[in-house]
Amino acid sequence: MSPCYHCKSARSAFYARENGYDLVKCSVCGLLYVSNPPKIDEIEQAHIQGVHRGDDTLNVTGAYRPLAKSTYREVLRDLFGASFPDKGSWLDIGCGYGEFIEVLNELSQGSLNTFGSEPNIYKRKSARQRGLNVEFLDLDNHRKKYHVISLLNVYSHLPDPPQFIRNLRGNLVEGGELVIQTGDTAGLSARDHYRPFYLPDHLSFVSEEILAEMLEENGLEIIAVKKYPYLKPGDYSVIKEAIKLILPRYSSRLRYLILKKYSNTDMYIRARKVRRVNLSEQE
Repeated sequence: MSPCYHCKSARSAFYARENGYDLVKCSVCGLLYVSNPPKIDEIEQAHIQGVHRGDDTLNVTGAYRPLAKSTYREVLRDLFGASFPDKGSWLDIGCGYGEFIEVLNELSQGSLNTFGSEPNIYKRKSARQRGLNVEFLDLDNHRKKYHVISLLNVYSHLPDPPQFIRNLRGNLVEGGELVIQTGDTAGLSARDHYRPFYLPDHLSFVSEEILAEMLEENGLEIIAVKKYPYLKPGDYSVIKEAIKLILPRYSSRLRYLILKKYSNTDMYIRARKVRRVNLSEQE
């Protein structure tokens, strides 16, 4: 069984099983993580094709969501207020179809240099057809620096989040900022955690405390934390869940739907790169 990537403890307890994969809870820090993940090359290939293998085939390519842009406008107002950058460079990692980049271009009136990195070939093609600057960057060897880097609904897909964050810090200018969106759900019981987990597309689930500690350990100072109901206007999963609830075999999902709607588990963290004392800068 794999140890916890956050506190390195090998002690964990079974939490849930889905699609042939085991989700466990670290007995020390509370991180939820898949203890038997696919091999790295399998994960990378799944991200390119948007298809994950398990007991069942999981297709996560989805579709372009223009209604989600209203949510992104609200979030950016809350996170930045009057300090929203009107110049500089912004890299959106795992940009999908590019809805967030479109909002950045709109709010900055085109004065921001926006870039997107997306492994999924179908999402990337769609974004580029709409005129967005989107490629698939080899971030392990990418040396360009940015004023802001964002990861929206990306963290839970990462095989090694601490190392990924350390690497990204090197891609930020001094005082540059990182914006991360992920769920604040590690504190939920297995009974209350909303389903499905979408394993093995999702590999871990954190809490605010775990993620904030990880960022601070890697030379990033928390500026703001904002949380929202999981289901928001523009989220097509609302419609899907409503349809499923009509069917008897999905009636048990009612409590999860209520939990998603009224709990502020959709978390955005804004953090700034600060100079680290007595630690070597590997940049």
